[in-house]
Order: sequence, then structure tokens, then C-alpha cells
Amino acid sequence: ILRYLNGSKKTSLRYKKTIQDGEAIMGYVDTDYARNVDIRKSLFVYVFTLFGTIVSWKKKFITRGNSTTQVEYIAFIKEVKELLWLKWMIDELGISQNCVIVHYDNQSVIYLANYQVYHERRKHIDIRLRFIRNVIEYGEI
Repeated sequence: ILRYLNGSKKTSLRYKKTIQDGEAIMGYVDTDYARNVDIRKSLFVYVFTLFGTIVSWKKKFITRGNSTTQVEYIAFIKEVKELLWLKWMIDELGISQNCVIVHYDNQSVIYLANYQVYHERRKHIDIRLRFIRNVIEYGEI
């Protein structure tokens, strides 16, 4: 660790407040449903930027999930929890942001998050769905 720190003394992150007010944090999410034929695990990745600089990211394999929608929703929930923590952090720094824009490419998850549609086949994600819906209703995302 010390060798790494010594070699990266001149490396830094640079934050510019060039983005419009209210857009300090931006989120990006992507998932891949069991595409790798060797392990058959689903992958999710999310990245958050603060004024255009990456401040938080995660790449993780998910072993559970019986459908693309379920895997996408598990990833979305993890991302929203990280988002709420980041919003709290920048609020503590005196930077206010009402609603965070999250770029997401799965229309079924976006629809489920915004509209209350009950179906017996999605009963297993209904509780998690309510958490996301509350976050949207409060204007967090």
C-alpha cells in the first residue's frame, strides 16, 4: 500500500462545478442476466459521478435471480441505497440536490418502479418494489 501511495502522490481527482445546479450526482446502471456460460451468474454494475468525476462504483455478480427483471431490480435496489448515502454525504458538505437523475436501460424495472402493478409472478419482489416507489414518491430519484 505504501508503495502505491508513494507512486501516486501526484494523482488526484478534480471536481469542477460546471454542471447545472441540482445535478451534482448522476447515476448509471447496467446488468447482464447470466450471459457468462461458464458461471451463469448475473452481473450488475453501477457508477455515480459527482460533478462529472466518478466517486462511487460497484461491479458484482449476483447468484440469485430467476429472471432478467428480478436481477435488474436487485441491482436497482442496491444502487438506490448507495444513492441515498451519497445524497446524505453531499448534503453534509453543503451541496443540495433535490432529485438525482439515474440512467437505466430496463423498461420493465422503470415501469414497475413508477406504477403499482401487482402480478402473482412478481410477488417475491413486491416488498423491495415498495421501497423503491417510496424513494421515487419522496422525489429522491
